[in-house]
Amino acid sequence: MQHPPKLKIPNKLGKRARDRFTIATWNCNHISHQKMEAVISDNYDMMALTELWDRPKESWELSIKYPGRVFCSEPTDRTDPAAGAAVILSKRMAIRLITWKAEGTRFVWVRLEGQFYNILFISAYIPHKTKENPTQSQSLSALETLCHTL
Repeated sequence: MQHPPKLKIPNKLGKRARDRFTIATWNCNHISHQKMEAVISDNYDMMALTELWDRPKESWELSIKYPGRVFCSEPTDRTDPAAGAAVILSKRMAIRLITWKAEGTRFVWVRLEGQFYNILFISAYIPHKTKENPTQSQSLSALETLCHTL
């Protein structure tokens, strides 16, 4: 399993470095409970997972084991089996959680308390151009609408 490289913040930056956070995204092309556990242990502050091929069947167990840290989109159906998105938060970001919502099978978002402005983090699974039902343009349009409403 290949993970994105973790960002290292040099200690010489002092207090300002502690205010920064790490963000990652990963198109999983299926996800298992073991992969999800590995991703959570990487401890990125915010991580977007896409193309879950439905949320992990153990997502409710993960929600209990990691309360306030794992947020999944709605379950997929037979018409769109590759869909599925998730947001995983580190412990330090989870305490900043204001609210979250799954928007269908392709989007999930969290709103976090920021130092000066609140942070909106969206995990969105956008299909490739040849995909139908939904098409890429339909998904992008839905994402744009979502962004305008938030």
